Amino acid sequence: MSGDTFNALIKAQSIRAMQHLMLHEKMNYRKEVNELAETCSNVLQQHTNSVDVIVQLMETSMTSNYLQTLKTVQNVLELCQEERGKTVANSFYGGRESDRLAKRITALEKSKTMSPLDIMDQIVNDVLIEASIKYDSANP
Repeated sequence: MSGDTFNALIKAQSIRAMQHLMLHEKMNYRKEVNELAETCSNVLQQHTNSVDVIVQLMETSMTSNYLQTLKTVQNVLELCQEERGKTVANSFYGGRESDRLAKRITALEKSKTMSPLDIMDQIVNDVLIEASIKYDSANP
């Protein structure tokens, strides 16, 4: 892969990782972090970019997409609130579903209050640690 292809891949994977983190999609987040760590490792092994350049690419792409991701979080939050309003809480299934939705709503509301810097910091750290552990190529 060329350097431009790697850069585009790092940007896209960083954005997806941020979306999964903010939407509290833990399995998808872990998968994306692992794939991003592998991509970063490949870039570092080919010496096409330094860790600093990779981190800058990640941060730039997440910064440019943060507001769009925040809108997505808000839309999902509104859908969950609407769905919870329609759920019959006094039935067995309805009660469990209402509890699940309440937890999801709380998590999404928390995402909206998280600092963009904290979000980016977490993702960058997770990726560098993963790359260091699995691919022995980045030093957190």
